[in-house]
Amino acid sequence: MQAKVIGQYIKSLSLENPNFRKFIASPGNLPNVEVEVGASAQRIKNDLYESAIEFKATASNNLGTI
Repeated sequence: MQAKVIGQYIKSLSLENPNFRKFIASPGNLPNVEVEVGASAQRIKNDLYESAIEFKATASNNLGTI
């Protein structure tokens, strides 16, 4: 079986810091980082598939979510 990459793109990319103002004044202790990785595939046509890799990272410390 052979696979051929037809195209690549970034569908969605966002970086958020909901507590930005709180961490500017006092960063707190070292963060605990959690990373989630997911993969999926969907058939587009008979021999054409779209695959996706999803990443989610969250960092938190004694002051909350970074």
